[in-house]
Amino acid sequence: MKLLDQMKADGIELDGYSYSSAISACGHGGRWKEALELIRQMKEGGPKTRPNRVAYTAAITACGRSGEWKHALELFDTMRNEGLQPDRVAYNALVFSLRVGRRPNEAYEIWSEMCGKTQGISRTTTTKKYASARADQKHILPDEITVSEIIATLHRTAIGRPNSTRIDEVFSEAVKRGIFLNPNSLNSMWEVDLSGMPLPVASAACRFVLNNILRIAQASGTSPPDKDVQFITGTGKSHAMNGGDDDEGTTTTLREHVRGILSEEFDPPLYATIPKRAQGTVVIRNAVLQKWISSKVA
Repeated sequence: MKLLDQMKADGIELDGYSYSSAISACGHGGRWKEALELIRQMKEGGPKTRPNRVAYTAAITACGRSGEWKHALELFDTMRNEGLQPDRVAYNALVFSLRVGRRPNEAYEIWSEMCGKTQGISRTTTTKKYASARADQKHILPDEITVSEIIATLHRTAIGRPNSTRIDEVFSEAVKRGIFLNPNSLNSMWEVDLSGMPLPVASAACRFVLNNILRIAQASGTSPPDKDVQFITGTGKSHAMNGGDDDEGTTTTLREHVRGILSEEFDPPLYATIPKRAQGTVVIRNAVLQKWISSKVA
């Protein structure tokens, strides 16, 4: 802000690039009030300084870092209503703000929009209306960041209880789109690499893999092959329990988190082992898997 003031004092004409750079700096520092003020100044500065997509996205990021999700949503809707098409970066910035603000319903709406299941609407007016600028679908396709932020938002709701149904729906769609568990990778039904995944995403991956095995067994009427299920987790550093870099509270390693999910979320419990020669792998022995499947088929 001081640099812009100095430029004005020196008689230097500010353009959209100058303002956008300053707003980006505000975004990194979470200085949302300054970002909103700069957007206001850009609107009043004439055609050369009208806010562009970069400026709006930076301002959304600044609001998101400060938990000002309502302002972030207003900026997003204003951008579209002014005829600017948001791209995936802008969408991800908005989703981030909704995660920090713990707004699962709004985040799920954004997810549906990015997947092309709903049209873009203005959510900040008394009567919802369709935004004047529809995003080009190919430029807003969700990626790993989108999926991780959406699932973290659904997991970390305002009432403290995750929405597992929606989480599993989002993850299943991500698999269909090749975002996670891509068939072209080394993943298979029996050996899945979870390393690097945020904890809520890893939980969804475990449920997806095991429920898929169960569905196949139920559809075929036969027992699955005599194989163990292996989840590759690594033995690395702790992760925040809710999957966000701003989360507070307890942490755990991905390996121990997966073991906990398997024993606590499944009935009967899927007690897993850690091979002595593969400390970064969580293994469900076939006998344990067969017992769980039999309880569901019976």
